[in-house]
Amino acid sequence: MTATTLTLTAVGWMAGTVLLWRVRTPPPATGTGPDATVSVVIPARAEQGRLPRLLASLAQQTTSPLEVLVVDDGSTDQTAAVGRAGGARVISAPPPPVGWLGKPWACHVGAGVAQGGSLLFLDADTWLAPDGVARLAGAQRELAPAGLLSVQPFH
Repeated sequence: MTATTLTLTAVGWMAGTVLLWRVRTPPPATGTGPDATVSVVIPARAEQGRLPRLLASLAQQTTSPLEVLVVDDGSTDQTAAVGRAGGARVISAPPPPVGWLGKPWACHVGAGVAQGGSLLFLDADTWLAPDGVARLAGAQRELAPAGLLSVQPFH
């Protein structure tokens, strides 16, 4: 490793520590029970190894989403089977049109079939605390009731 690479790495770590020192999370939600307004959309390509942890965390939510959709974006592994085994509805995304890339296309396909009033897009390599769906839905209702809420980089 060169001195320049080492220096840039150290500076990056320090900047990340300063910027993310006080990571905010949505406040605890009030109430429990199914949230009939939230559809979880998971774009997935070759995610058979990562998907089980996310799906298990969604199954343990104190506030269940209306539905969990795994949008299989051309996987050649067992992503679809793992999604079904984890309780999700699996949607096979057709090939993306010209100008589209796979992940945004999979999100678009999932949004098109979702039935909830709010969409929660999650990557397959993430997972939620047991009250994660409730916290995110509550934050969206409070902070952006008519629009988009992004928790990046605060997740």
